[in-house]
Amino acid sequence: MNSLQRLHNLLAGKPIDRIPNFDIFMARAVRHIGTPLSNYYLDYRVLCPSQPRGAQGFRPRHRADDLRSIP
Repeated sequence: MNSLQRLHNLLAGKPIDRIPNFDIFMARAVRHIGTPLSNYYLDYRVLCPSQPRGAQGFRPRHRADDLRSIP
């Protein structure tokens, strides 16, 4: 079962192979680039480059079905 099938089945109340894992990493992204979280929220010049850099350094403990950085 892939991530999309897992989510659709969960929302439809159908069986799933495991609980979906949706990781949100905004605090991790700012730690990765060494800036305060307030700068992440207030300055697009911090927010935009921190997202891909944070994702590159992200190693989930469990398989992630979705990885998002929420601005």
